[in-house]
Amino acid sequence: MNQGSSEFVVEAGAAVRERQVIIRLPDPNNMQIKAKINEARINLVRKGMPVSIVIDAFGDRVLRGEVIKVNKYAEPGNWWSSTAKKYITLIKILDPPLEIRSGLTAEVRIQVDRRESALQIPVQAVYERNGQTFCLVKKGDGWDTRRIAIDSTNEKMVAINSKVPSWPSKARCRA
Repeated sequence: MNQGSSEFVVEAGAAVRERQVIIRLPDPNNMQIKAKINEARINLVRKGMPVSIVIDAFGDRVLRGEVIKVNKYAEPGNWWSSTAKKYITLIKILDPPLEIRSGLTAEVRIQVDRRESALQIPVQAVYERNGQTFCLVKKGDGWDTRRIAIDSTNEKMVAINSKVPSWPSKARCRA
C-alpha cells in the first residue's frame, strides 16, 4: 500500500486482509454503456427508451439496449472542452454477445420518438424567420412558400406536423 493513500495497489508482497476486495471483474451478461448526451438533447431522453447499439469491434452488427439511468447533473467540464454541458446516460446492453469486453467503443442511437407514418424533409429545406418555419413547395412550374409546424427533428431530417391546414397532402419540398 502506498504511504498516505487509502487506495489498494495490487503488487507482489502486498498485505491483504480477509474479505478485502482486490479486483473487480466485469460481468459480460450485465454490460452497460456510459453515453454522454449533449444538454440540447437531454430533455428528450428518458429511462426505459429503446437503444440501437453498434460496437466498433463487431462491425455493422446492431445490438439492442435500454436506457436505465439519466443523470440529473452535468459532468464537470474542463477548461479545454466546449462550453456545452454533457449528461451521463447509462444504457444496458440486452442479450450481449459472448465476445463482448469492457472498454470497447460503441455508437448508440436512442429512439426518442416513433411514428408509423410521417412526412419528413431534410433540415436544409426548412427556413425559420420571426419564430415561424417555412418550406418551398412545388406548385406547377414554380414554388410556393408554406408555413410548417415541426413535430420532431434530428441532425438530418425534420418531421412535419401534417395537421397544419396550409400543408398539401403530397408536397415535395426543395432542399
